[in-house]
Amino acid sequence: MGAWIYIRGWLEFYGQRPEAERIIGEGKGWTFPEGGWLDPACYARAVREQEVNEVLDQIRQIAALPATDEDKDRVCGLFLPFTR
Repeated sequence: MGAWIYIRGWLEFYGQRPEAERIIGEGKGWTFPEGGWLDPACYARAVREQEVNEVLDQIRQIAALPATDEDKDRVCGLFLPFTR
């Protein structure tokens, strides 16, 4: 079955959110909070060890999205995986 891995984190977008939503699809654990000046996606979920790569693949695809604004801002964020 594998160990439980707890993953917490967020990504901040600068125009890339529609493409990130497409990549995430109906992915469990993701939410897109509204309000404020940030345009984030937050993730909080416990997954089995063998599922970690699925989450990591989504994060990698989103992090690779090109800049869409004149300042050339890329997606940024922070994730923390841990076990008990």
